[in-house]
Amino acid sequence: AVLNEIGVEPLDDDMLIIDISNKFDGKIDLDKIDEEGYTTKGEGHGYGLSLVKKLVNDNDCFINERKVNKDVFKQIIKFRIK
Repeated sequence: AVLNEIGVEPLDDDMLIIDISNKFDGKIDLDKIDEEGYTTKGEGHGYGLSLVKKLVNDNDCFINERKVNKDVFKQIIKFRIK
């Protein structure tokens, strides 16, 4: 599992989208994915998504969307820039 892609693009005049895709092996437990330390990649991983969740929950300017398509997990974060 190697695919790691990050895209950034404007949605309109006051919204920016960050699109993050990660390929994974095995199965993702979406009920645990936000827990600090949860990972499908092995030891030393599993902190990024818990940090994103905290950031999104602490700020009302963020919208968080998630998708799983086969072996790719995609996180789409939209936020107001004005």
